[in-house]
Amino acid sequence: MNESLSMELVRFGYPSRPLFCDLSLVLPGGEFVGVLGPNGAGKTTLLKLLSGTERPQSGAVLAGGRALRDLPARERARLLAVVPQESHVLFPFSVLEVVLMGRFPHLGILGMERSGDERRALECLAEVGMDQAAGRALNTLSSGERQRVLIARALAQEPRILLLDEPTTFLDLKHQLRIYEILSKLNRERRLSILTISHDLNLAARYCRQLWLLQDGRLLARGAPEEVLTPELIRLAYGADVEVARDPRFGTPFIIPYPFQEAGGAS
Repeated sequence: MNESLSMELVRFGYPSRPLFCDLSLVLPGGEFVGVLGPNGAGKTTLLKLLSGTERPQSGAVLAGGRALRDLPARERARLLAVVPQESHVLFPFSVLEVVLMGRFPHLGILGMERSGDERRALECLAEVGMDQAAGRALNTLSSGERQRVLIARALAQEPRILLLDEPTTFLDLKHQLRIYEILSKLNRERRLSILTISHDLNLAARYCRQLWLLQDGRLLARGAPEEVLTPELIRLAYGADVEVARDPRFGTPFIIPYPFQEAGGAS
């Protein structure tokens, strides 16, 4: 199966609010896409449709040309993995135990772990710099550390596509940068297809090769960061006036917001 994930003429909405109408998108194999847009634009719903958590009311979500809904659960789990914003663990599972949960699509017929599963889980922890914490309880870690463990759990599935729902929410700057550096390395070295929702336009511009900008269920723009992050499109999506400069080190767009102007001109 090739590694593309796509939506074709998808319609989806809620009883009180239609959302997507004939939306078509493609996440090509090996791409790193950031999904942007204000609150309520449909970003998380888009991720749920692409992961199979929600089903479109019409149209199709395709994985390698096959309908995602037709894939058996284990095959789907070997194709794509989802990293949520936060995971609330009620029981004191160790970090290693949590990552081993990601091995379920590779377990034998009796669902028993093998020695190779633990080795692979430890390798995934090492990829995110958390192998020294394997024996610690997940609920003793900081938010940034827990997020890295959740990425390791997703990697343990050995997916070809990684979907992330605002992975840097509630994290400080150091941990935000670390998460994006990990994702960038996985994309480069593993050729892992990555789609991440982001509220940070500057981080998305620096690390993602393609951006999708949503507003009220509509795709306003998609393309390279410099094509999507223009003052006109940002004003249309967010209702905010900005200046778009050039990051002097990375050469990517850098967004500088102007003070919000209330009606009548008061700031």
